[in-house]
Amino acid sequence: MYSATEVAEDRRGIFGCPYFFLHSGFIPGVHFSYSHIHTGFMEIRKTLAEDHGQLHDMWMASEFIGVTSVEDSEKGFRRFLSRNPDTCFTAAEKNEVLGAIMSGHDGRVGHLYHLSVKEGHRGEGIGKALTEAALKALKDAGISRADLLMFRENPISGFWASMGFRDRADLSYFDIQLNKDDKWLNRPDWFSGKL
Repeated sequence: MYSATEVAEDRRGIFGCPYFFLHSGFIPGVHFSYSHIHTGFMEIRKTLAEDHGQLHDMWMASEFIGVTSVEDSEKGFRRFLSRNPDTCFTAAEKNEVLGAIMSGHDGRVGHLYHLSVKEGHRGEGIGKALTEAALKALKDAGISRADLLMFRENPISGFWASMGFRDRADLSYFDIQLNKDDKWLNRPDWFSGKL
């Protein structure tokens, strides 16, 4: 394992291959597994409003991320980023988005959303690096804990456990739809009760 700082200090990367450079500042304590050497130059940076199109396409292609018409629209995305400019991260190589995580907080608890890695780049440590970046940013903002919601059929619960998250069987989750125009774009219509 190499620390993010070691990799960032030697931009040639491991074995002379450029790999991770943390564009928005070094993230001490972040470690990457190099079981797959990626020969391009990938950076983990803060998410930009201009990333929306590629991210939306990636989310729509994932069967495990719920995409809605209002919250995940360009306007909703920009609103979320304006409230959380320092806690959302994108993995990119040149102009291609390879993965991203959205996170934010309410001043009390951090919330993680929409971790996604492009097919063909999964298993390279990108999801872990994105998650560690988001958790570090939340901790730096004074947040003591974070949570996430995941569809039950999502097979990556083991990933979240490996990151230190625990399944809270002692809790129930309830939600209410406040905007009736917000519709699922890639899931059954949960809000209407039509599954």
